[in-house]
Amino acid sequence: MKNWKVFTGCLAIFLSGILAGAVIGGIITKHKMEAVFHEGPPAFKRLILSKLSGELNLTKDQLRDIEPIVDRAHIELKQLRQRHQPEAERIIEAAISEMKTKLTEAQSKELDLFYEDAKKRWHDR
Repeated sequence: MKNWKVFTGCLAIFLSGILAGAVIGGIITKHKMEAVFHEGPPAFKRLILSKLSGELNLTKDQLRDIEPIVDRAHIELKQLRQRHQPEAERIIEAAISEMKTKLTEAQSKELDLFYEDAKKRWHDR
C-alpha cells in the first residue's frame, strides 16, 4: 500500500513538472514570437543568428561571417515579397469577400477592421 502512495506522489510531481515546463516554454515562445512580429526584421535576424549559433555552436568569427549572408537573404526575401505582394493581396481580398458571405454584418465589419489593421502592419514593415 505504501509503495502505491509513493509511486502516485512521484508521478504527480513528475507530471506537474512537465506541465510547468510546458507552460513556461509556451510563455517564452510567445514572448519571442511577439518580439519578432512587433520589432520586425531586426528581431527576426537576432532570432535566426541566435538559433544558428546555438544549434551549430558557431564561433564569433563564424557568426561575424554568417551575419551578412543572413542580411542579404533577408533583403532578397523582402524584394520577393514586394514583387508578389499585389498578387497576395488579391488572393486575401477574394478570400475575405467569400468569408463575408458566411458572416453576420457585425462580424463582417470586425473582419474589415482586422484586415485593415493587418495591412497597416504589413506595409509599415
